[in-house]
Amino acid sequence: MNVRHESRWRAALQRGWANPWLRLGLGCGLLALLIMRMDCSALRAVGSSFNLLYAVPMLVVSGLTLLAFAWRWCLIGRSLGLEAPFWAYLRGLWISQAAGELGPTLVAGELARFHALSGHADPGRLAISQLVDRASGQIVLLLLVAALLPVLKPVWAEASTHFVGAAGLVVLLIVMLLAGFVLAVRIWPFLRSHTRQIGRLFDPLRCPGHYLLSLLIQGLLVLNLLVAALGLGRTDALPTLALLGPVLLLGIGSLPGVISDWGKREWLAVGLFGAAGLSAEQSLTLSLLYGTAHTLMALPGLLLFRLRTGSASDPGV
Repeated sequence: MNVRHESRWRAALQRGWANPWLRLGLGCGLLALLIMRMDCSALRAVGSSFNLLYAVPMLVVSGLTLLAFAWRWCLIGRSLGLEAPFWAYLRGLWISQAAGELGPTLVAGELARFHALSGHADPGRLAISQLVDRASGQIVLLLLVAALLPVLKPVWAEASTHFVGAAGLVVLLIVMLLAGFVLAVRIWPFLRSHTRQIGRLFDPLRCPGHYLLSLLIQGLLVLNLLVAALGLGRTDALPTLALLGPVLLLGIGSLPGVISDWGKREWLAVGLFGAAGLSAEQSLTLSLLYGTAHTLMALPGLLLFRLRTGSASDPGV
């Protein structure tokens, strides 16, 4: 009887989590809880101070980032013999990012791009390409943050007086390692059956290209944070934000999400960016601007999804 009740509860939780309205409510709740801690008049003043001219370069950088993501996946896919045209990878990646804006990125986004490119390869090689693509970015981010730790030491001393600090980084790394361990355990049978292919792709001497593209992608993502800060007139904070940007990105990619990265990104930004001299209201606004630029660039992928579902006879889909 207990087993039966446990199965029912598990099924009910899974059905509830699959409900996009529930996830939207949780995401909005996280943001609302954070905004409630702010000075609303100061938050409005910061938002109205943003120079809209900087919205254009933010969208351009977001577009370049999308192309770099697709290029990295294409490079990995072709190393596995997936001879799809670059446009197919770009379309799949764009659909994936649009789907990730409507649900947990690691689930909704990965499933979306798997289906978008499923006509070009067998499921095994396609899954490997996505696994290596996702892991490449996290490996580069982790190495980048590790390399920056000596430079970040005084920044952490300042950040510890705010919300995160060095202890927060330790917690973040522990969560990331635990999440990686749980994921590795779940997909170990798949990894074991494709050890040779995966090992070859992760070898930086044999396949350095995707690591270099991952470094370019992280640079573009941090650049968009800096452009948003310029739009808020905080030129003095740019050097510290450039150092903290990879830490923020590592946290975003390591912690579980509800609806895309909304909520967790804002909480991390408010905690981290105080070390750059930003107020909580400025940190929140900066994160919202960054997320909005990404969302505006990602959502047109929904049109590609509609075109795909409406053109079942298209052999290039």
